[in-house]
Amino acid sequence: MKRRTAIAALSLLLAARAWAGGFYQSEIGARAIGRGGADVVNPADGYAMWRNPAALANQPGLSLDLDSALIWFNLQFDRSAPFELQDQTRDIGGYRFIMRKHQPVDPSDIGLEPTDDWRRTFEIGKYPSQGSVQNHASPFVAACSGLFGGGFDGYGHCPAVGATLVAGERLLHVRGLTLALGGYGPPGGSYWFWDESAASDPSLPEAERYLDPQGRDRRFTGPQRYALIDRDTLEAFYQLSAAYRINRYLAVGFGLQAIESFMRMRVAVSADTYGTEDINKDVVVSINARQAYLPNANVGFWSNPIWGLELGGSYQLPRRVEGRGPVTVDYMAPGLSDFEVVGTPGQATVRFVMPAIARIGALYRWRPWFDVEADLVIEQWSSWQTTRIAVEGVAMGVGGLDPIPFAPVFQPRHYQDSYSVRLGGDVDPLAAWWPGHLTLRAGYQFETSAIPAETLDTSLVDAPKHILGCGLELGYLGLRLVVAYQHSFLEEVTVDNTLIAAIAPLGDIFGYETRTAVGNGTYRASFDVLAVGLRFDFDQTWDFFTAPAPAAATP
Repeated sequence: MKRRTAIAALSLLLAARAWAGGFYQSEIGARAIGRGGADVVNPADGYAMWRNPAALANQPGLSLDLDSALIWFNLQFDRSAPFELQDQTRDIGGYRFIMRKHQPVDPSDIGLEPTDDWRRTFEIGKYPSQGSVQNHASPFVAACSGLFGGGFDGYGHCPAVGATLVAGERLLHVRGLTLALGGYGPPGGSYWFWDESAASDPSLPEAERYLDPQGRDRRFTGPQRYALIDRDTLEAFYQLSAAYRINRYLAVGFGLQAIESFMRMRVAVSADTYGTEDINKDVVVSINARQAYLPNANVGFWSNPIWGLELGGSYQLPRRVEGRGPVTVDYMAPGLSDFEVVGTPGQATVRFVMPAIARIGALYRWRPWFDVEADLVIEQWSSWQTTRIAVEGVAMGVGGLDPIPFAPVFQPRHYQDSYSVRLGGDVDPLAAWWPGHLTLRAGYQFETSAIPAETLDTSLVDAPKHILGCGLELGYLGLRLVVAYQHSFLEEVTVDNTLIAAIAPLGDIFGYETRTAVGNGTYRASFDVLAVGLRFDFDQTWDFFTAPAPAAATP
């Protein structure tokens, strides 16, 4: 008989996948977003410290960049009925896993009398959790305040924000040297699902607004609930970069980073005695985790070997993530009078590896008013094959049994490297009359998926994607306004061989290998990004205002 289970462990597993994000929904900075991400060779803003720190050497003055982006993440999941899979044994990272995802058990097989309620619940074709859900997360900043202690009053995408200060050789008085300091948050998506059949009455108190006639909270009964109910994430990079221009043909750069991560999320766990899905025996657990100031670094190069042609590339080092936070129980379905979780809030720790990112590209510049760039970006997600989760201070009990503590859990992820090809550029249509005051840009990107279909679920959705970006830039007296829009279309994915199953603690305790498959179904997704940035070129502004006044006309 198994004596270990993983209610809180599942929460942290999903948190780990949230931080992975393929996962960032777009590039950092309005300029790169408008170029479809094709901004690796010679980024002309402070966010070069992320994409290619060597390009900072081409910014000789003093400048400040401020950016923000809003994300609309559109996701629909149509869940299929469960099915039976043969056991699949895999050797991953030195650990051996047996993946068992069966059709729910027939009680008569274990000496119990089938009931009409059981037949209504588990008969194929009448599965209660079949159906469709959509992501309702808001794109606005107020909704993500819960990451910093707010309540669960609605989920939203924390806007991507960034600020960078670049000081070049004109200010430092060191030929070829540029220093930059900045902070930025890569744009990642949030998720908020509920039962689409739920009807709410705004005049009722919040505690009663979503209850169905059986007293169940319909925010927690959607068909995706065993993968995810809702989640917010935020990742902040703080970076100090230096670039040195060796000569007119070559520059190098590096950056030192401190990365801080925040996450809150909720997921349902089945507490059915037989280990199967039962909407009346769900437990909703939540976690609010943080990892503080993980060190990391990146390096880059820039070259101008011949007139008009520029080459550039960068390498972002991989990093080992260790997130820690409290695990609590937010909701228990009406049918769980004999079930208890002891010791909450407990503490849980999750460990996994974030990938290295390699970028390389070529840019052709036809005079100052036109350029076109092609890039290749490789994200080495194959380094993440397992997730280790440890839970402290939490135990689970049922029917008067002694509480059972949690053991460390190793979960296979099977992620794979992703590749993106990008093409984009800028044009100044007024170069002949009013140069430098208006820039138009556009770009396209195709990216493969880092998540194979067998481990895809609503906790983190990724698929091969097509990305279009466009934007404009207005400049006057050293002040530049940058606006960009990006639309990403993810190819539809239908999964019929999932390895993702609901965690069923009581099924583990009583020895029933009957966890319900929860990842099968059809996934349709797209997202839209609206970004705005301001750039201040102080040396240009200063030169303008300190220029000598024209001589007075003489009679």
